[in-house]
Amino acid sequence: MDFLGELRVEATLENLRTVSHFLHGIGQRLSLDERTLFHLDLALEEAATNVVDHAYLHGSTQAGELLLRAEVVEDSLRLTLTDWGAPLDPDAVQPFDLGASVEARIQGGMGLHFIHSLMDDVVRRTAPAPGGPNTLTLVKHIERPSPAEGMPDTRPPTTLQELRAMLAVSQIAAPSADPEDLVQLILREVKSAIDAERAMLYWMDDGRGELVSRVWLATTGEWREVRVALGEGIAGQVALAGEALNLHYHPDDQRCMRVFDQMTAFGCRTILAVPMHTPLDVLVGVLQVLNKGRESASPVQAFTPRDERLLRAMATQAAIVIENARRHAQAV
Repeated sequence: MDFLGELRVEATLENLRTVSHFLHGIGQRLSLDERTLFHLDLALEEAATNVVDHAYLHGSTQAGELLLRAEVVEDSLRLTLTDWGAPLDPDAVQPFDLGASVEARIQGGMGLHFIHSLMDDVVRRTAPAPGGPNTLTLVKHIERPSPAEGMPDTRPPTTLQELRAMLAVSQIAAPSADPEDLVQLILREVKSAIDAERAMLYWMDDGRGELVSRVWLATTGEWREVRVALGEGIAGQVALAGEALNLHYHPDDQRCMRVFDQMTAFGCRTILAVPMHTPLDVLVGVLQVLNKGRESASPVQAFTPRDERLLRAMATQAAIVIENARRHAQAV
């Protein structure tokens, strides 16, 4: 067992960013890949938020404490979160229901389900008496990249910005809203959060096994539906492989479908696309952003690994919102 460090802070929302900074420091030391670090960050933030919101009595003159310990055991990273407040009883939490509304999911164990889905193991120990230590250990298998693979982007993320972006998508509308209206609202939030010139969303047509989107034709001033086969173009490859793509546009790159630029009169320079999966790993579609920063930006800006983490987080929330709206539409 290799001890990596400890962090002891007051259990306040303001210190969630400090917790994230600590984790990213651990990620840098271990050369964690982006996906692993992203999963750890989301699960740890959810667990720490639960401590802040529920472990200690609100209105107390003194904030409770939160202790985070990090260690490597064989091929796994163990993050142990300790508090001395009221223990959480998982059996008292309403079970997570994928078919329920977004609001009901948030209130019905979505956070716990989220943590268990992202981690390889979760161990909870509660104190036998009030005031004793309650611990939650998050276990994640880690694979350290070879030197040739390079180091991940470990700049501390703006946790508040990421949280607001995800909440903006998850709370964007009621389940009864029209799915196409939801798409436009989601794209607006995504474009703003990532600082992209344009955003596109492809949703999965399970009946035909294709991705479907709509593009604005500048020449005619109307929307046109476009369909992409799995494996075709950037979106099709992202959907088929289930992995993100982050690249500079090049007309000779066969993955870049020039027909879209010709149809829309839009000049694409950089592309970032991620798959949209529900917490149960059901593919809902692909979320794609085009052109980082302003059109006049020179040299051309590339989307960063941090942009990818944020887009992945928003894509997961968007998948839940859209799938919920589609289920509602089918039931009506």
